[in-house]
Amino acid sequence: MSKGAVILILITLFVYTLNIISNAYLVNVKILSPFPITLMFSDSQGVKLVSSNQTLNVSSSNLRIQVFVLSPYSYCIFINGNKTDEFNVTLSNYSQFNLTVTVIPKYAFLKVNVVGKGTAYIELDNGSIIAVRNSSVIRVYNGSSVLLEANGDLINWSNGANTMTLWYTVGGNSTITAFFGNSSILPKSGTVKPTVNYTEVGLSLFAVGFFILYKIYSRKDQDTNV
Repeated sequence: MSKGAVILILITLFVYTLNIISNAYLVNVKILSPFPITLMFSDSQGVKLVSSNQTLNVSSSNLRIQVFVLSPYSYCIFINGNKTDEFNVTLSNYSQFNLTVTVIPKYAFLKVNVVGKGTAYIELDNGSIIAVRNSSVIRVYNGSSVLLEANGDLINWSNGANTMTLWYTVGGNSTITAFFGNSSILPKSGTVKPTVNYTEVGLSLFAVGFFILYKIYSRKDQDTNV
């Protein structure tokens, strides 16, 4: 092979490499989801699957993205802020493209606890009311507000509020507790130290002593009368 032919091959390979590099794009993938998720990227070169945060190399400027979520619960999908599970983008104007996929559950579970002697009432959107004296779990729309009402000597709620009625916004599965006074909860040791009333103890001892003396003198009187 002549020297000129070798140079021609090297130049061809160099141009081909530059062409590949010029058509390469970087997609920065960020996934925000409480459920397992898979993204399918389709371009002229084929299909790629992504299920975690990473930087993806793609060759085509025209890209189609589809989102698949594994969940037994209802949810909403947002791709770069748009509510959709499919997204088409042209990457010709981007050397790097940021892609954020967010999955938000439609429902969330709210647990309401009661500590102490009191009752917490949960008023639902349909007008029904649930009375909680120990603990209760309800399913509500994620992001909705629930009206809670305390009945008893309320100290405060676990979020710091101390009003008898409280609008609580549910953001994902969460727990809120109502603390009431006159609590009958035992200390961590599992025992309660008795409260001693020394006045009552003194009176009791005096009564016992008086009874003993009465018995002694009664017996002496009986012996004298014999």
